[in-house]
Amino acid sequence: MKKSVLIIDNDPIYRTISQKIIEKLDLAETIFVEKNGYTAIDFIINVLATKSKLPEIIFLDIEMPVMNGWEFMDEYCKIENTLLTGIEIYIVSSSISQVDKDKAKSYSEIKDFISKPLTIENLKTILG
Repeated sequence: MKKSVLIIDNDPIYRTISQKIIEKLDLAETIFVEKNGYTAIDFIINVLATKSKLPEIIFLDIEMPVMNGWEFMDEYCKIENTLLTGIEIYIVSSSISQVDKDKAKSYSEIKDFISKPLTIENLKTILG
């Protein structure tokens, strides 16, 4: 069964390319996109309020204005217990910092740290 995906990234070109690849490969039922952690948290809260279907997979960038990926994770962890189902979160970042990779491992909600860009192989493994 195809999953729903939320892409959180401030780069509009990256968001569009990722979305188009997922659509072309027909790997997701629904694709949502948000430009930063703040709008993504707002999106999730609105989905909860309307009892709509939450995304099952989140591809999360770290470096974003307004609310970065780590700040998103802190806010997500505060509302996670209100979710009826777990969401698999994948950090997708251009960061090569070991500190970021180690920090990602400190969150049980984060399944993996993937270096940008997402590849077709990554997408097929995660969504296929």
